[in-house]
Amino acid sequence: MLLFPARALSRALFAALLLLSGLPTLGQHPAAHSADRPSTHGMLVFGDRHIYASHLPMFHSPHHYQVLLELTLSDSARTAYQASRQQFPMETVYTLEPETFVLPDMLRRPQPFRGTLYRGHFERGGTAIARQIPVQIKLVLYFQELVPNTTATPLLLLVGNADEQFVAHRIASQPDFDQIVSVRLAANAGTAMNLQPSALLLATAAAARPLHAKQLLTATPGAGQPPIRLTVVRSLYLEHADLR
Repeated sequence: MLLFPARALSRALFAALLLLSGLPTLGQHPAAHSADRPSTHGMLVFGDRHIYASHLPMFHSPHHYQVLLELTLSDSARTAYQASRQQFPMETVYTLEPETFVLPDMLRRPQPFRGTLYRGHFERGGTAIARQIPVQIKLVLYFQELVPNTTATPLLLLVGNADEQFVAHRIASQPDFDQIVSVRLAANAGTAMNLQPSALLLATAAAARPLHAKQLLTATPGAGQPPIRLTVVRSLYLEHADLR
């Protein structure tokens, strides 16, 4: 997988982005205890220096959650991941097949777990590149239970760091789609958002449809905040069928 970090974005500018760190997200906190059964919760893996993961959601239990995480992988797993990205630069999909657990319980009290890292989708012919690796949840960036037959405003979820930024489609209602894209912030974005320790919700009409490379976006991070401009660099993952 070849990503395009926002090298042109100065670190001074990114420091200014921290000013809006108090803006709320609309994510929930995992419930004190979940009635879900343990299951394999596959995740899309993306990022370079920081490793991010997006739970592959559906609208039925026990997979009815949209979740964005920052992970810590073992050195050997990171080496295998980086080597595969260099060898297969056109591949955008990397997935993690973890051991079974109850997702909300794991997020409420993160514990180390093991999983197998794949180039490609682990349920659709992907190739295992690192087996039974130790994984640690470093940060829960976003958590939201998906409820069928409800509606919500389509939004974007922005995560990342000074070197690279990503946008996820905030799943709003059934049917919907799941998408992760890499983006580049405009050099004149001004004050915008803190990309950690949580995802930042961005309002834009473009959130209602899948994004595409070179698409220019103007989005609002919150009431009373100036809009920011982003350019979509590359779509890393787009899924419709699982969210019908």
